[in-house]
Amino acid sequence: MIEIVKPALEHLPSYKAALERGWSPDNVRLMEATREQLAAIEKDPVAFLADLDDPQAK
Repeated sequence: MIEIVKPALEHLPSYKAALERGWSPDNVRLMEATREQLAAIEKDPVAFLADLDDPQAK
């Protein structure tokens, strides 16, 4: 069963591992988007996670 979770530090290692294995959150920009996300995680993991959580869909 799939469980949707709020972005949190406890889930970040799994997300980062998926990026490092070649998964991309963007099916158009692929590796460019992956590199940007990995850089953002490295720079400030808390800010990266905050940017992912948008319950108001802004």
